Amino acid sequence: MRQIRSKVLKHPKVVRTIIRNAPTLDPLAVLLNSDLYYLEDEGAIISFVTLKKMGPVCELGTVHTDVRFRGKGLASSLIRSVLNANGGVYVLCAERLKGFYEQLGFSICTDGHWAVNARRRLFNVFLRPLTGYTLVSLRSS
Repeated sequence: MRQIRSKVLKHPKVVRTIIRNAPTLDPLAVLLNSDLYYLEDEGAIISFVTLKKMGPVCELGTVHTDVRFRGKGLASSLIRSVLNANGGVYVLCAERLKGFYEQLGFSICTDGHWAVNARRRLFNVFLRPLTGYTLVSLRSS
């Protein structure tokens, strides 16, 4: 298994995974051609994390692991790599995932960057009724 850094649009299977699972996975990662950190096994991408860079703001986009490889710490390992390479990373996640990100050094952030706060508010007003969950914003220390 090896870890690689690339761009989202170079990997059509990643793009398809994100689009098929929107809004749960973040389609903005595709539109911005975000940085992509991924693990591959026997030539197949088994886990990936996207990092959106919007001016001075870095935000985790999609975090996804193939169902056959879940529970092995692969996504956590990729997120740690992102955090080591970038300081002050934001993430918008469902409330139920807050504990996962807190274990990685994130904490609730209610006064973060305006773009992150605006996206959270818009999602919670317009998409929450469709998805059934509320987003919270967190920031790495």
